[in-house]
Amino acid sequence: MDWNQLRNAAANMADKVVNATGEVVEKGKKQVDILNLESRLARAQRQLGALVYSLAQNGEQQPDLVEQYIQEIAEIEQQLNDVASEKKETVTVFAKAVRLCSHCKEKVEEDAVYCPYCGQKL
Repeated sequence: MDWNQLRNAAANMADKVVNATGEVVEKGKKQVDILNLESRLARAQRQLGALVYSLAQNGEQQPDLVEQYIQEIAEIEQQLNDVASEKKETVTVFAKAVRLCSHCKEKVEEDAVYCPYCGQKL
């Protein structure tokens, strides 16, 4: 093998390493984006549950405020789906264990403090 062939082989190998490194970095950034969105989604869902509970406790209704939280949750879920489709993978949102609300029997997250459906403190 002459010097030029060796140099070309080394250059090709270096290009492959750079490309592979770029792919790994990109996957890592997308994973961080997904984790941040999942955190925002969990926070918004908890806030909605607390709001519904508070309103139920006080006998109040504020459908505009509830709808605002629902819209925020829908937007975050859409962002998660967008990131997942870019990644060409499906993202399971909250693959955590679930439990049932003792009041309305709906499924709630294991770490939920309030039921997002009826507002019952869990």
